[in-house]
Amino acid sequence: MGVNGGAESGVALLPSKVTVPALPANAVDRPQVLAKLARALEVPLTSVVSSAGFGKTTSVLSWASALEGVPLAWYRVEAEDASPERFWLYLAAALRMADERICMGLDEVRIADGFENARPTLDALVLQMAEFGRDFVCVLEDFHEVQACGAVRQGMLYLVRHAPANAHFVITSRQALGFPTSKMKVAGELVEVTEADLRFSVEETEALFSGMGVRLAREEARAVHEGTRGWAAGGKLVALLCGDGSKVEVDRALCRARSSISDYLFEEVFSVLGEDRQRFLVATSVVGSFCLPLAERITGLSRAQTAEQIDFLVTNNLFIERFERKNGEDWYRYHPLLSDLLHQRLARLDGERADGLRSAARDWLEENGHFDEAVKASAELGDWEGVRRVIVRNWIQLYMSDNHYVLVRWAACLPRGELMRSPLVCAALSMPYALCGSFELGEACLKNAIDHLQDGREDFLFALCLAQKAFISSFRGLNDEMRSYAGKALAYLPEQERYLRGMMLQVMAGSRIDEPLEAKVLFERAVGEQRGYGNRNLFCSAYSNLALICANLGYVDEASFWAEQAMGLYDERERPFKPMLAFAFLALMICRYERGEFEQVVHLHGVLDSVSAEGVLPSCRAEAEALKAKALVRLGRDEGCQAFFRALDGSEDGALAAFPTLGMARAYCAAFRTRALERCENLEGRTQTVLFNSMVVCCLAPERFEEACARLESVDSEERAAHVRALVLAAVLHERSARHSRAANCLARAARLAREHGLAEALAENAVDLRPAVARLSSDEDPGLCAWLRGVLDADAKCSVDVRLTDRELDVMRCVSAGDTVAQTAQRLFVSRDTVKKHLANVYAKLGAHSKMQAVAILRDKGVL
Repeated sequence: MGVNGGAESGVALLPSKVTVPALPANAVDRPQVLAKLARALEVPLTSVVSSAGFGKTTSVLSWASALEGVPLAWYRVEAEDASPERFWLYLAAALRMADERICMGLDEVRIADGFENARPTLDALVLQMAEFGRDFVCVLEDFHEVQACGAVRQGMLYLVRHAPANAHFVITSRQALGFPTSKMKVAGELVEVTEADLRFSVEETEALFSGMGVRLAREEARAVHEGTRGWAAGGKLVALLCGDGSKVEVDRALCRARSSISDYLFEEVFSVLGEDRQRFLVATSVVGSFCLPLAERITGLSRAQTAEQIDFLVTNNLFIERFERKNGEDWYRYHPLLSDLLHQRLARLDGERADGLRSAARDWLEENGHFDEAVKASAELGDWEGVRRVIVRNWIQLYMSDNHYVLVRWAACLPRGELMRSPLVCAALSMPYALCGSFELGEACLKNAIDHLQDGREDFLFALCLAQKAFISSFRGLNDEMRSYAGKALAYLPEQERYLRGMMLQVMAGSRIDEPLEAKVLFERAVGEQRGYGNRNLFCSAYSNLALICANLGYVDEASFWAEQAMGLYDERERPFKPMLAFAFLALMICRYERGEFEQVVHLHGVLDSVSAEGVLPSCRAEAEALKAKALVRLGRDEGCQAFFRALDGSEDGALAAFPTLGMARAYCAAFRTRALERCENLEGRTQTVLFNSMVVCCLAPERFEEACARLESVDSEERAAHVRALVLAAVLHERSARHSRAANCLARAARLAREHGLAEALAENAVDLRPAVARLSSDEDPGLCAWLRGVLDADAKCSVDVRLTDRELDVMRCVSAGDTVAQTAQRLFVSRDTVKKHLANVYAKLGAHSKMQAVAILRDKGVL
């Protein structure tokens, strides 16, 4: 029977409603969506639910067009179909259009209102579908149009639940299906395609534009994707306005499209809602996201009324997204394009009414601890006192939780003049500004706070300003000022200000960093005194500082203990956001290096590098980079020396604290000869500087060997790591000066200390330079020590040089060993002279050689050449 058979029932059936639509020519290939839809032939029901314009119909058509030999029925549902008689007649017509044998005679039966009256007819339909015997698909497009009709809804649920195995229904809707499907989902009888599935990816956005004749670069596609949040309809509107697809045109199109998109949203969403719902949407748009209690405060509605409005928006998929924040509270936000429309409506409200909505939202946000949003709301209101109030109430807690940058973010909402109106806000912000590198602004804030101090009154603001001066001095490495200001702050800070007092104790200890042994004692004392404070971040700071001092001193076991104590204060998710842990990670890097665990050193550097940059001092990052450089050299990787040079650029003191090797010093001398010669003139200062400058002397200034040895041998033996390395270098210098007995003495002392304290790597890292002295070392006095020392150096020798050197470096060395000059080598290998010199510098660093002849000798000795 034809489509028009329903005329006998008084219903004129339109063929267009039951004809499969044509697939758009520029439909985007969406493999992930199609993969989900592919399961539709395995289940009785597939739901495709999203807001308007997300490509539900196109996605289903793309999937259905690939079906081979499977009859496809299509019913485009409209609002006037919300009566059982009309709905079932059209459904029957759609089934017959797919294959007449699926459904016969249903249009000849008049179905009265009510599900029970339709049930016999539905039973007959189920039997006919079963008799058909072959798989078929029935698509109901826009089912939300009739979902309010209880009889239709119940009848459709009945049909799906009793459908034979060969029947597969696909329902698209802007609303969640209005009948229970949880049991079907649990039983694996339901496939759900959601709005999240239908959102375009950046790649799909790019493909959409390409199909419409607009070529986008990836960053342009990303801009459109971010602007439309993967909304297909929005993307198409932008593409239509895009001109030649240039960045300028894309930016202009995004801007122009907002008016077109707003028209679309107004027509499809906003205008069909009642006035109460429109008011709710506009009111709640004053915040970026909201929960039930916040919406209740903004709108003034009761809890039940507010819940009803939110449920309606969610149920009808009205461009609202639900997500979950802490404590299981559901929060909601509107699609940004709907937000644009709502903000336009908001702007039309009376100014006092709009400000009242914002104030209500701000007050709730502040009362409930959503301070970021509260500050933003206050700034939008121009309520600068509200911004300052949040800062004053929270600054000490943010200090205690290492969230200093939050204060900087809040203060960015204040005009400069409003910032300076509060001396306490200025004092609280001075340290965070300096910590972020804005020393000038930090000091301006501090000066403003000091200028407001009242003569003769040594109150909390006075003590806070002293503490801030101590902090800023510590960032600048001004040890004398650190000590002076921290001492004064401790004298005036109230006893109950335990956090600030604890930090001043640590600043006092840190001011002795040039005297690491004294600093170690002071940090140990600080740890003991702060045990009762109960603040994790204060403990973290003390533990981490103590760990790093111990590590740099060569107290490897102690360093590991304190670093683990610091780590144990936080779970792994928190650690990247605790800048003080950078010291603990660095301490662990040092310990791993001293134990020869070079891959672990490189891994830990990556972990440290992920720690929030806020508050991690440049010297810490530089020391970590230099330590990684040493590990890379020990692993035979080419990039080691370049990493060391980067560390020097970041902070010379930090880079030298890692105790560079002789090979790295040689690479430095080759790359920066003028600066290296200047270093030869300075053998005083911090221990790590003395050590490195003495290495430079070893490479460039033999006339200063004796002076360098005297300085090296005077390094305090309690500074274990530095002392062992100083004795190693002294042994090398004595050996090259033919003072063999003194070389042997220094080497024996270094070996004993290294063996006792687990610092064998201090010897192994300079193995090539030590071998001549080791060969002369008598084993008569301490055969065990000599055997241990040779074992350390032999283990290092097992790193195969032909593996450590690249093929090109080996080519260069083969030319050199044949007697070629740099120029001849460059000509033979078809490279520049600078390239040959670069390869030679890498070889010197890897082998610990200081000349071409020495490098050739080492390679011949190992059988490489």
